[in-house]
Amino acid sequence: MREVDVRHPVAGDLLGRHFTVTGLSTAFEGTVAWHLEDERGTRLQEGSFQGGSMGVYAEFSGEVTLDAAISRPMPATLVVYGDNPALPDGESPGISTNRVPVVLVPGVQGFVLHDVERGDTLSRIARDGDHGPSSVAAIVAANPGLIEDPDHIEVGWQLRVPLLS
Repeated sequence: MREVDVRHPVAGDLLGRHFTVTGLSTAFEGTVAWHLEDERGTRLQEGSFQGGSMGVYAEFSGEVTLDAAISRPMPATLVVYGDNPALPDGESPGISTNRVPVVLVPGVQGFVLHDVERGDTLSRIARDGDHGPSSVAAIVAANPGLIEDPDHIEVGWQLRVPLLS
């Protein structure tokens, strides 16, 4: 078993302005550190939670509120790891590093699935959604690896459409 094991979020989750990180750990002095990275590896935000202590596994759970500077939908990586006292300050991640690819969508209230039909465009899907407003940028960000060009979607694709507040 890993010294730090992230249970939530899972790869590909859409994360809004507020989200919870949970898992199991036996971290040094109970410190489970985390940071968010953009696609270039630039740190966007960081913090820590308390978990189990050395040799004792315990659940950890912590709330994250995205900084106001994170204002647009984007793919990101949540990096969660145990404190490693052998590393000099600023040199991390530490032990048992977990890298969870996620999509940050500030303002997301949830999402619906949309099956692309003939004549659909991302603009129309965002504007005329049956369940609430969205945006082209949010739809593109919520479907990494599928939508490479916002002007090109294909019949039969199933898209996650974030519902924005």
